[in-house]
Amino acid sequence: MGQINTSTPKGFRDFLPEQANARQFVVGKIIETFRLFGFEPLETPALEFAETLNGKYGEEEKLIYEF
Repeated sequence: MGQINTSTPKGFRDFLPEQANARQFVVGKIIETFRLFGFEPLETPALEFAETLNGKYGEEEKLIYEF
């Protein structure tokens, strides 16, 4: 059996437990504050088909990662 590739795709990163816990704490406070002001959650996919995004963002399109 070959070696496992542990690298992440371009534009992605891993957060170790200490960083992940800190991020979750901050995000939790933000969510709590938003809910106090009547906002409701909305979750969108982390990944989209390239065809969905291409041709819609002009100069910013160069920020779209494809793999």
